[in-house]
Amino acid sequence: MAIPDTYRAALIAPTRSPRFKIEWMDKYENVTKEITGDLISGSINASRKNGIRRTCQLNLNNKNGLYIPDRNGIIWLDKKFKLYTGLLIGGVEYFNEQGVFNLGNPILSGYKSQRTIQIEAYDNFSTLNGQIAGTLDVDYVIPSGTSINNAVKAIFTAAGVIKSPVITPNSETTPYTLTKKAGESFESLLLELADIISYEIYFDTDGRPRFHPESDKTSVASVWDFSEDEVTFMGSDHNYDMLSVKNYIVVIGDNINGDLATGTAQDTNIFSPTSVARIGKKVKVIEDSNIYSDSLAQQRANYELKKAIQIYENVDFKCMPVDALREGDVVTIYNPDNGLNREKFLIETINLNLDYKGEQTINATKVYAQIT
Repeated sequence: MAIPDTYRAALIAPTRSPRFKIEWMDKYENVTKEITGDLISGSINASRKNGIRRTCQLNLNNKNGLYIPDRNGIIWLDKKFKLYTGLLIGGVEYFNEQGVFNLGNPILSGYKSQRTIQIEAYDNFSTLNGQIAGTLDVDYVIPSGTSINNAVKAIFTAAGVIKSPVITPNSETTPYTLTKKAGESFESLLLELADIISYEIYFDTDGRPRFHPESDKTSVASVWDFSEDEVTFMGSDHNYDMLSVKNYIVVIGDNINGDLATGTAQDTNIFSPTSVARIGKKVKVIEDSNIYSDSLAQQRANYELKKAIQIYENVDFKCMPVDALREGDVVTIYNPDNGLNREKFLIETINLNLDYKGEQTINATKVYAQIT
């Protein structure tokens, strides 16, 4: 996500004026109340994975009793909220969406010195996995040959998801009849459909579901350039997971009328530090009966190879909050004493502290050239 120049300048200014906003919502995501002054502390965690991507923990001032759980209040089983972080710039408040969240278990604390409420909350996938809602009360069957995109849309509709999903077009169909029993979840259906065609599936910071293939990050511009010389960067741990590297992936799918679906991908990039020519063949074999064609097997092999070589090099680093960053963004890091020389890294996880002197912890994997 591109960061506007005005906001970028404010993030690296000698002083900041952070702002936080919560829009309390009903179950249909209609805003019922907006509050900007009650946050004492908290954190947001985001992870680039299928399913729940965002969680948060908030500690709010409850001196006026506003947050006492009540079916007619803003804290109840069917309530949600949208969280924003931002800065005051030239007298104007600028905010970044951080997600639509569903309430977990609140804890009220009442002492003479302070009355507070602690809230844990989860993004909208929690309404699909049985945590908040989403448990199937009857068997759910998707016949063989069903359009995968149509099946995904139908599941979101059946689960009562408010916003229409953003789905990348494809012509893939289910290779078998997919059945989930009563007591399982809508999430289990969606994750299996995503696995069949190696798609990502999650809710974005606006609370909207998304279903799309993983994009090639090699040509994507860096959103932020971290450096020893710039004010936000605080230091890094540079990790090399050499034992997990696999540079030759074989995918074996289903046997359809005597024809076995297969796909193979290997790191042949002459500039890659993990190429087969450089370090020899390190094989990983994946057997998945859900894959029914050579094209899907090849797609899966390419997808798994990207992950298998990126495990090789990753960075954990700390910085002053750059709250416009998202999981899946590309950044560069210049920390030469730690072997980092402005290479591109893909953000995997973010932990953002929500206080006025907070810091941000990020894990990112190195972006390698596209594998063909």
